[in-house]
Amino acid sequence: MSTSGSGARPGTPEQEPVQDSIGQLLADWARERPDLDFSPVGVINRLARVRAHIDSALLQVFRGFGLTAADFRVIVTLRRVGSPYELPQARLMTQLALTSGTISLRVDRLAKRGIVTREADPDDKRGQRVRLTAEGLRLFDKVPPLHPATWAGAGSSARSWSAARMRSRMTGSRALYCLRARPLSSTS
Repeated sequence: MSTSGSGARPGTPEQEPVQDSIGQLLADWARERPDLDFSPVGVINRLARVRAHIDSALLQVFRGFGLTAADFRVIVTLRRVGSPYELPQARLMTQLALTSGTISLRVDRLAKRGIVTREADPDDKRGQRVRLTAEGLRLFDKVPPLHPATWAGAGSSARSWSAARMRSRMTGSRALYCLRARPLSSTS
């Protein structure tokens, strides 16, 4: 019994070389269940890998400033609303899709560092307002130039077109409908 020079078993069709473990996973499913299309699994797993690489790079940037990704999300949300860079804590909680306990922990951590202040809300006797301090604004201005997500826009128009095309396809996808913001249970 001889085999071809490619290493394929006799009687089996030639297959394209598998380039990574996700390709192997897809090839295995194609062999075991050719009636099922597992290609979405490949896309989702590859997106997860890209996200892991981005998260790792962001972690390094944030650590350089003594921040976590969760801290930066609070800072960037307050900066985005414009002067005076404040929101009622309940609205900040909603915008970040967090629970009341989680937002309290995050705001407490940032307030201890002088990055935000928390004051009574004059419009809601039970509520509080969270404001970015001058130190918080200075910190925000230092992070975006180092933030890997900003690197994507620094390239050619072709890269920008690709980013715009991908963003359009991802935000228009019916598959992403189920990913609406929901409170997270994490206390980070």
